[in-house]
Amino acid sequence: MAPLLLRLFPSFLDVVSNTFPLEWPPRSGTIRDFPEIDDARWFPVEVARRKVVAGQRVMLDALEARGAAEGV
Repeated sequence: MAPLLLRLFPSFLDVVSNTFPLEWPPRSGTIRDFPEIDDARWFPVEVARRKVVAGQRVMLDALEARGAAEGV
C-alpha cells in the first residue's frame, strides 16, 4: 500500500499538525498555540482497519480498491 500512497500523496509521510489557540495557564491572559495532533502512525491496512472508527473504513476500502486496480 505504501507505494500507492507515495504515488497518490507524495508527502504522506510528512505529517504536519494545525494548531489552535488556548489561554494557558487558565485565567492568565496568555494565549498559546497548541498542536491539534501529537502523534501520527502508519499501519498495514489490516491493522489500520481494526484501529479506525467504522466511518473511516470506507477510506481504507477505496485505497485497497485503487491499489488492486493499479496492481499495487
